Amino acid sequence: MYEIHKNKIYKLKVWLGIIPSILSCIYVYKGVTNTYIWDSFSLFMLSLGFFFPLYTLYYFVKYFDKINKNVVFRIDNYGIFLCPNRNEGVFIPWEKIKYMTFVYDDLRGTKVAILQYNKKSHYMLLSDYFIFLKIHFYPRNAVKAAYKHADNAKKIKELKDYINSNYESGLWSFK
Repeated sequence: MYEIHKNKIYKLKVWLGIIPSILSCIYVYKGVTNTYIWDSFSLFMLSLGFFFPLYTLYYFVKYFDKINKNVVFRIDNYGIFLCPNRNEGVFIPWEKIKYMTFVYDDLRGTKVAILQYNKKSHYMLLSDYFIFLKIHFYPRNAVKAAYKHADNAKKIKELKDYINSNYESGLWSFK
């Protein structure tokens, strides 16, 4: 089973924000205690000295918030669970899935698109859960879990395309 928890993403953002927070606080301390000429770089670093600790504190509070302890994406032997917004989750069994496509874009991340046999389609942007400072991570474990748990591996397709473009024509054409 593969799961993405919303609070785990906040935990990752807290851990990735701790080191820049410490470095920026050291720079602010050195900048305030030492008197030297304030140039644009020093002012920029001083602003980062206040931004990173606030950024880390914001996601630290979000991590412990009880509202954010939900599962947003799950792949198991029974099917796929998508929950892009709170209380709007949908579970799709493998028997009802015609095609599942991972659309990957270098700049904007990954999107999961699912087409059912009854022509219903479901989309979820996974880059919201794999981003830190505009660096997108490709969810390789999600793709591996989809291949492992799917009843037919031919249902799954990986496509490298622009996420916001009209990729519908090539998305569902399997050859």
